[in-house]
Amino acid sequence: PPRVNYSLLADICNLWRNYADIQDSWQSVLSILNWFVKHQDILQPVAGPGHWNDPDMLLIGNFGLSLEQSRAQMALWTVLAA
Repeated sequence: PPRVNYSLLADICNLWRNYADIQDSWQSVLSILNWFVKHQDILQPVAGPGHWNDPDMLLIGNFGLSLEQSRAQMALWTVLAA
């Protein structure tokens, strides 16, 4: 993220993707979550009303996650304010 000017993005965009495309697997969900955790110091200040960091789509309803993993992804994306 250091190469991305997130303050500028917040001025000109409402939503921005931060990481690689999600795949239909729990490992992919964890990879995205770990990236967000590692970069919270950069991402948190620019997120807020009208400005969202986008960890990618919810996999709920696909076949790569168990019911518990789908619920966990929903909860985690909620915490990330996605």
